[in-house]
Amino acid sequence: MQATATARAGQILSAILLGVITLGPSVATAQGDRGGGGDFVALVRRTVANEIHANQSRAAQGTSPVRFKIHKKDERSVTTKEIVQTRDGSVARLVGINDLPLSPEQEQAERARLQRLMDQPEIQEHRRKREKEDADRANKFVQMMPEAFVYSYAGIAQAPDGPAIKLRFKPNPSFMPPDQESRVAGGIEGELWIDQAQERMVRFDAHLFQDVDFGWGVLGRLYKGGTIHIENADIGNHNWQLVNMNLNLTGRALMLKMLTFRVTETATDFQLLPKELTYQDAIRLLESNVTPLTSVSGR
Repeated sequence: MQATATARAGQILSAILLGVITLGPSVATAQGDRGGGGDFVALVRRTVANEIHANQSRAAQGTSPVRFKIHKKDERSVTTKEIVQTRDGSVARLVGINDLPLSPEQEQAERARLQRLMDQPEIQEHRRKREKEDADRANKFVQMMPEAFVYSYAGIAQAPDGPAIKLRFKPNPSFMPPDQESRVAGGIEGELWIDQAQERMVRFDAHLFQDVDFGWGVLGRLYKGGTIHIENADIGNHNWQLVNMNLNLTGRALMLKMLTFRVTETATDFQLLPKELTYQDAIRLLESNVTPLTSVSGR
């Protein structure tokens, strides 16, 4: 039971600190505000409100399904999966382990797992609810950002999708975390890159400069020195997706069990799909049209 809770803490940590942290000032406004911390707070408050509104609209109207490949490396293994995002939540198919195709036995087991998912909709419904819970926690973190951090202008950088605004952020000493989950904001600082044209997050680099307590379903502590790196990109039609993530974090759960989050994920081969796609459609698509295992490259 403890292992499940620990894994859950890692999932929620990723959801909160990664691609959902999206700010969007225009370059002219950012440059004009470079000397005014108060003006940055107002700017962040407005853009956070816009981002939350966009997230809520997507949740209510449904998102355009996306298919992509994700290559994940952690301390236990290296896996490659095909992912299809649908209105019913994401569906994944394992296609490689340690950069090798699945064996016939592994392929048979994966097909059996997908068939169980097809036959038991409650499994997918549980996954959809879990994804929504993570998204709600992420929105909560985004909403507190205007008060939780102090921002300063750091210049313009050239990102893959074009010029990006750079903001530095650090904890606001006057911020009082409303709950255990929010206390992590007091221990991280770093740099945020924002796409100039579309006003979306391009890159998020942060490090823990002190130990922080957390409470994502299990009490614990993350140790200083940990790092977080995220890159987002427009995959088409103004659809922004996480394309690269690197977590290097250590800590303890309940002050007893050691936690280690050393994860690298790279997403590639994005394909936009019809809006009406259901999770059953996604399973059929993954079973009938499996993308061969190839080296990870490009979008």
